[in-house]
Amino acid sequence: MPSDAEFWSFASTFQRFLKHKLCLAEDPGDPCNSSIIDAHTIPRSQLKKIAEDGHIYSFDSSLSQLAKSDGNIAIKRFGIGRFSVLNCFCGRHDNAIFLDIEDVPLAFSPRQLALLHYRTVASELYRKIRMVEATNHQLETLSKEQKTDQDRRILDDVRAFNEGQKLGLRDGRVAFDECQRILNEKDYDCLSALIIRFDRMPTIMSVGGFYPEFGFDGLPLQRLGDSEEVYETISFNILASEERAAVAMIWRKGQKNPLAFARSYEKQPSNLYTTLAIQACFEHLENTCVQQKWWDGLKKVEQDLLLRRMQVAGSLSEERIASCLQYSGVTHDDWGFSCLQHFNI
Repeated sequence: MPSDAEFWSFASTFQRFLKHKLCLAEDPGDPCNSSIIDAHTIPRSQLKKIAEDGHIYSFDSSLSQLAKSDGNIAIKRFGIGRFSVLNCFCGRHDNAIFLDIEDVPLAFSPRQLALLHYRTVASELYRKIRMVEATNHQLETLSKEQKTDQDRRILDDVRAFNEGQKLGLRDGRVAFDECQRILNEKDYDCLSALIIRFDRMPTIMSVGGFYPEFGFDGLPLQRLGDSEEVYETISFNILASEERAAVAMIWRKGQKNPLAFARSYEKQPSNLYTTLAIQACFEHLENTCVQQKWWDGLKKVEQDLLLRRMQVAGSLSEERIASCLQYSGVTHDDWGFSCLQHFNI
């Protein structure tokens, strides 16, 4: 993808499409009869646990920030009421579906694991839907304007990018439909999870999903971009449970790549579990927030290292390298490893 005017045009288009609303839980037998809401992907009750004066830090990738910093993201203060929200559920469905993780203490019960996974897969599907819509719009615009060889190269790059997004959308729909089935049929044994508990509260929180390409040992798992492959997704969560930090990885039972990813984490030294989880969030998940006091206490070189990780991970033109999740040599925090728990592996 280009980095000049075409980049800003695409970024603006995606932000506009991301504001469009739909309810992913609607079906012909259960139509929506309430308004689409700003649904939290990290529960507000969780955000309050690390907030200071009702605020946290997260990434500022707004067009105004990117424009004034030559495309570099920054850390910005957000109110918890506006952070981690997407317009992908109506109020009735959101309240009915997520009651057991919004109003019940998080203990990682089989149903709570299924709900966390469902919410992650739903939010990722919503983003993919909007990304494909935005890219199709950009392709239509570029097709009308192409005049030079450079214009045609840009158009080819956007087409290639769009094909990759369509593959992700295809697999996202498959994963979402399966999550809905698991919840409707209470078939929780179809999911596996690895849960790591710590002694102290987390200093960051993150919820999201991705297709793991490499493990924490640097070994390859799945190569993205093959139209013949159906990619396997993992939900990665850093939340608080029983007033302590917990990392929860959740995936469809029987899928080998998410299992290998979780195993590669488990095999690392336990005193690195905190830092490796933080690295993974900055590498893969924009939906990450941090405690203000913790971030302000980091050395500038540490802040720059983490921001650079997020910057590269969010790039449309740079491929992820095999060592991306391996220990970088900088320990960012240590919440104190307590115990490790398998679910249905």
